[in-house]
Amino acid sequence: MQPEKGHETLYVVRELTQKRVWFAEPLISATADEVRRLIAKAKAWAEGLGKKVVLWLSDRQDAFVTGIAAEFPGVPHRYCANHFLRDVAKPVLEADSHAKVKMRKKVRGLRKIEQAVLKRQKAAVASQEAVPVGDAPDATALPPSNGRAVRVCRRGVGGRGGRGGA
Repeated sequence: MQPEKGHETLYVVRELTQKRVWFAEPLISATADEVRRLIAKAKAWAEGLGKKVVLWLSDRQDAFVTGIAAEFPGVPHRYCANHFLRDVAKPVLEADSHAKVKMRKKVRGLRKIEQAVLKRQKAAVASQEAVPVGDAPDATALPPSNGRAVRVCRRGVGGRGGRGGA
């Protein structure tokens, strides 16, 4: 990640096989010249320690790609797994975000339908209450009850405080 203006980023050069840090330097900017200077310093450390550099790992900034190619010709340069996975995940995260937006639009539309249904149900209940006693349907015409009241609320349908189950 590029540093914000005026803030330093710590660049660390380490040996992967022995897991030793050779050196670290804070840089305010990651220009090609600054990065190449770091890579040249790493080359001097490797030569001084008698180590052969067989592989470079970095986040593949252009400055690293060109600097490593110039200072270590023929040495492979690989992409850091953490940065690689982050970059691979970007399109997946964007697709997921897009799917969430589409889902929310659909769900918001369902709320209007739900309100319309509830309004019709209220009107139906109100019209049944307004029926004169002599015109009311016979109680024997109702379907048999299982002895449990069923309640509809925001959390679900159920006879136990609206927490599900019928």
